[in-house]
Amino acid sequence: MDALICDNLVKGKAVFDEEISQELEECSEEDIRIVYDMVKALVKSLAKRQH
Repeated sequence: MDALICDNLVKGKAVFDEEISQELEECSEEDIRIVYDMVKALVKSLAKRQH
């Protein structure tokens, strides 16, 4: 049930964390490095927009 309404839950982060982990299981090491670089850049961009 949490997965269905995770956008509306305060604890939805745990659901998303698990889903992201499942998606990454099928990635190669190179793919994971690319995803990491993209996430890092996105988080940096989001932080700049909040200030």
